[in-house]
Amino acid sequence: MIDIVILIMLVLLAEVSLLRNNYKGISPVIIFVASFVLIYLLPLFFYQYVPSSKLNLLREYEIDIAKETIRIFIYTWSFTTFILMFRLGNLKQKKIIYNYKEMSSRVKKLLPVAILITIIFLGAGVGFSPTTMLNRILDPRHYTYIKSGMGPLIHLRLGLLYVLIMMAAMLVVIDKKSIKSRIILIGVIFLSLLGGGKASLMIPFLIIFIVYMKLKPPRGILAIKLYKMFMVQLFLVFLLMVSFSLLRKSGEHIPMRDIAYNIIEYQQEVYFLPKVISIFDWSPVYIYEAILSSIIAPIPRIIWSSKPYVGLYNIFWRPVFESKSVQYHTSTYGCLSEAHMLFGSVGPAVYGLVFALLVYWLYKTIISSHSLVKFYVAIFLHFWLYLFLRAGFTGTTFSVVIIYIMLGYALIPKDKTSLSIRRHKIDPKYG
Repeated sequence: MIDIVILIMLVLLAEVSLLRNNYKGISPVIIFVASFVLIYLLPLFFYQYVPSSKLNLLREYEIDIAKETIRIFIYTWSFTTFILMFRLGNLKQKKIIYNYKEMSSRVKKLLPVAILITIIFLGAGVGFSPTTMLNRILDPRHYTYIKSGMGPLIHLRLGLLYVLIMMAAMLVVIDKKSIKSRIILIGVIFLSLLGGGKASLMIPFLIIFIVYMKLKPPRGILAIKLYKMFMVQLFLVFLLMVSFSLLRKSGEHIPMRDIAYNIIEYQQEVYFLPKVISIFDWSPVYIYEAILSSIIAPIPRIIWSSKPYVGLYNIFWRPVFESKSVQYHTSTYGCLSEAHMLFGSVGPAVYGLVFALLVYWLYKTIISSHSLVKFYVAIFLHFWLYLFLRAGFTGTTFSVVIIYIMLGYALIPKDKTSLSIRRHKIDPKYG
């Protein structure tokens, strides 16, 4: 697997050298690589040092199957991404078109709505008991069971908060003297943390960093820019460690070594990958069920109370591997397991190509799009690269992406070309 590490390092070096002024420290490439390393590489490199890791239960030939599948995937992604970087380096950065007053007004109108929806989210399922709602904030994992049937409310809340964080961050960057904008941004970040999981700690900061890089990219010599980006990446690693430390029970102390163990143990995609490949031979039935699940998933249970639990996990994998897990359980076995189900032996190569094209489109949009709505879509899909790697693209994942994008188009002020629209007043070469 050392060859994969070397290949990834070469891609990261190529990103810096080929993109030049278009280089973004928290780029789609960085997010993809970090997610890939976390989900697939770390478990393979260190499972022997973590007694509780399920990979210790795999046989040698199963480990070999996982390694070869991962190798095909990342080689395809790396070579395709390298070729596409030549095009990214020649793009011209464009300024985002926005109306400051309209955006500020929209944020102030949406903030009370976000507060109300968050209160409903915390109170639903616990009888709106203040004590229980507070416990849900302090120990959200204990109340995971409540999420069953609450998909529309959860996604409406998160989609609204992502839109608010992006626009509030833009207001702060545009007008640094505005104390009100800073307070609103801090308030929205706080709302996103209430009752959320590990990702709720990292996503707000990812959005803020991406917004800042677009509006105020680091200037100066390359070494200084790389140093600033490296410090931001270290901060995100720190957030990751803090996120997994929150897996502990209230009042429980977990040593740093055990936090690292939690991070490795939490990733189960490599464990289930060879098992899925060994047991499930490709069949067009899997494609049919994946498409059907993607269509059914957005329908709320309040409308269709008997709606089946959809997705490849619930239909095929759960009955075989985790039949005793609770019905609302939505664990996934990784994008490579999905790739095998949909495309068989060529699945890893197909998904490597798909991820490379997605990373290219996100990078291109962040660099050269002047549309505020498209910028939001790119930001949203930017940090969802991690979830795509863990969950694939079908079933609930597909429906959630569509919902969040639709919320963005509905809530963000539309692009206009009239003279009443102001452009962001920064150096033209910096977008």
